[in-house]
Amino acid sequence: MKKKEKKVGKTFVWKLIRPFVAAIFFGFGLLLSGYLGLFVLHAYFATSEIEVPDFSNQDLLSVLNTANKLGIYVEVMRTESNPQLPPQVVIHQIPPPGSKLKKGNRVKVVINQVSVASSQEGGPGETAETIVVPDLRNFPVEEAEELIKSEGLKVGKISEVFHESVPRGCVISQSPPAGSKVNKDVAINLLVSKGGEEEVALIEVPDLVGLRIQEARNVIQQRGLRLGEIEEVEVPEKAPEVVIAQKPLPGEKLAPGGVINLTVNKKIEGLKEVKLRFPLPEAKQPIEVKVVINDQLGERVAYRRIHQGGETVEISIPSKGAGRVIIYLNDYYYWEKELR
Repeated sequence: MKKKEKKVGKTFVWKLIRPFVAAIFFGFGLLLSGYLGLFVLHAYFATSEIEVPDFSNQDLLSVLNTANKLGIYVEVMRTESNPQLPPQVVIHQIPPPGSKLKKGNRVKVVINQVSVASSQEGGPGETAETIVVPDLRNFPVEEAEELIKSEGLKVGKISEVFHESVPRGCVISQSPPAGSKVNKDVAINLLVSKGGEEEVALIEVPDLVGLRIQEARNVIQQRGLRLGEIEEVEVPEKAPEVVIAQKPLPGEKLAPGGVINLTVNKKIEGLKEVKLRFPLPEAKQPIEVKVVINDQLGERVAYRRIHQGGETVEISIPSKGAGRVIIYLNDYYYWEKELR
């Protein structure tokens, strides 16, 4: 009788404390999930942020190249005149060097535009055909190019950056500066505005994976973007000269003229096509077909796809040299073939 009373007492006590125990475990689970969520969030932002480099006294073209590699944009706030510094170099930047900046954001810079008064008049290099460089600032780039040519000069490099006040397509600054005396056929470099942030319609990056390199190149150009680096790798199970990866990824946004880098499957010499045709057993549930090939290029999964029971599967697999093909259905051995 006493044993029974003790058992009843323990059961009663357990019923009383069980909700508290459950609440403790529930609270611990929430705390753990919250901590893991914060950790993942911190990891995401840590990988998507970069440290802003020091652009001071660097020429604008170098700044643009560095910014492009880091995945950030450059916007010219204004130009200032400092005769003590070379033209087209950065005088000031926002945010300052060492700051953290998320990829896709902008660094605003002030660049040096040497004034007319600072240019030397005359000099040992001056000839009878010396030409005074015209002031091209705020001209549409097409008109600026025509004016350069009409003066007997050449159009040099044309760089584009965002600018808060100069309209898109117009000249922000030039090198050599206006009023400089130069010889005939000297190249005039132009810095052209891409407009302010609100004027620029960002372009969605297309999905290029699976396209041949020339097709991908055409799509990139049609979207107003530029093809960057092309990396070649050997992936035997993929078709040669086809895009297998890209950066940025499809769906991301780029400013007009943004760069897309591609990874392309290299053409492998001596490949042959192995054609396979086999029926699948009748089954109510879908069947996963996996084809593993082992040849001179090594062992790899050359095909993996879901089929319905009773289907006849026809596939073609690139291969090199002697080896063996093994077919698995739902990861169970089904059939194999030797390659000669």
